[in-house]
Amino acid sequence: YGTSTSIAVIPHFHFKMADLSSLSKLLAQSTSHQLGDRRSKKVLKISFLAAVLEVDGPIAINIKRGPDRGNAVSLVKLIVADGDKGTILPLTAWRETADVMTGLNEVECPGIKRGDVVVFHNVLYCDEPPDPQSLVASPKLKSSHQVCYRTLPTVESDKRVTPDLRLGSEDFAVQRVAEIARWLTTSLG
Repeated sequence: YGTSTSIAVIPHFHFKMADLSSLSKLLAQSTSHQLGDRRSKKVLKISFLAAVLEVDGPIAINIKRGPDRGNAVSLVKLIVADGDKGTILPLTAWRETADVMTGLNEVECPGIKRGDVVVFHNVLYCDEPPDPQSLVASPKLKSSHQVCYRTLPTVESDKRVTPDLRLGSEDFAVQRVAEIARWLTTSLG
């Protein structure tokens, strides 16, 4: 049965909450390790669940150095938040990963839009002084994502990413997605 014959769409995302990092805990650890104005360099490969507040791109960037010199690659910038925890970070995606995140390859997964709750995998968390903390996704890291819930559906095909979260309320992953979706709905108005 397709979604057109069903009363409600069942949540189709699956991930273990224990495998996810908390952005707020990462930021708390980095600020607790500060010594005066010095912070130790921290680079981690993480997976996390977040709300997407802004999407900028994709834009084409011309590579000026290296083996890909002269080629154009895609770049997309996102602003993500871990919901009610209050942590907001920029995420930059490069190359094919940026194309997939913005929906240029809808076959793999739907593109990310403002107002989505997304689980990201294999993303680099960077905390290198004096730069602020940031997140980077690229094909080299084997970064991927899954749109779990779309709070601002605009077209008919968005129904596949707006499941009835009440149907999986006993699952911790569905509960956390629902919490972030509620926070996002009140935050975006």
